[in-house]
Amino acid sequence: MKVSLKRGDRAFVLPFNPEQILITNSTRTVNVTPVNYGTVEIARGREPIKVNIQGKLFGEKRNLPKLSDHTADEVKSWLEEWIGARQVRFIITDTDINIPIIIKSFEPRISGGHGDYEYTLDLVEFRDLQVNTFGNAPEVKPEEETSSTTNQQNKTHVVKSGETLWGLATRFYDDGSQYKKIENANRDLIKNPDLIQPGWKLTIPS
Repeated sequence: MKVSLKRGDRAFVLPFNPEQILITNSTRTVNVTPVNYGTVEIARGREPIKVNIQGKLFGEKRNLPKLSDHTADEVKSWLEEWIGARQVRFIITDTDINIPIIIKSFEPRISGGHGDYEYTLDLVEFRDLQVNTFGNAPEVKPEEETSSTTNQQNKTHVVKSGETLWGLATRFYDDGSQYKKIENANRDLIKNPDLIQPGWKLTIPS
């Protein structure tokens, strides 16, 4: 198992596996108090996934075997640079975890005299902001006219092992953040945008 972060064409693997990775995936709820029924909690969608990582980056003086060639100082520098940046992905090999995130905080602490750092890293799942607008709806052409045009423009793609919606959006639209277009066009298959299965035949909207 390896833990890595990727942004654009830059990526790195943590040279030492963390001591602890805590992933929190919960449902958003709202409290309602109907008359005569007391307080009821109603589900209102999923909260963003949160990841808390605690570990240690060992200095070069220790000469320990590593999972990558990156030094403790290089990893520290990249994590500090990427705090708050968009289009960062968090990946754990040999698992289904490959999600877009924002680095919320990175707290390195010098440990000992060998160039070691103990650190706490907090990540939160990145989601595009969706805004509902109100007013007159735009004119829509009759269904028989639009459906034939749409079918001609849309593409299909069979999912291969290791592929993600972000990667497909980057491939077809040159912009990973457009993954919602693919998700919305395949609601019958995609229940969790972070998990797509090999063999699925996806519609790729124009």
